[in-house]
Amino acid sequence: MFTDISIVYAKPNIAREKVTRYLLVPQARGDKSGFLEHAGYPLEDYNQLLRDLRLQLPLDAAATKSNKLGQYYEIRAWFKVHGSGVHG
Repeated sequence: MFTDISIVYAKPNIAREKVTRYLLVPQARGDKSGFLEHAGYPLEDYNQLLRDLRLQLPLDAAATKSNKLGQYYEIRAWFKVHGSGVHG
């Protein structure tokens, strides 16, 4: 007899605006948009980045800083996009 054991994670709350107004838009400082676009995450396909980030969130995240926009976290992970691996 086998028992199905599933681990269910709550859907992590990543504000769409953090992706569409920050990560995927060129910034004067700390720009990540060029790296993410090269990895296959253009602004018009922001939902794919949200999905892939949510898959990584069960990994350990390190709080780095916070400001008026909220808490910043760093996660070291591999993303496989369009058949190529990109380390971020």
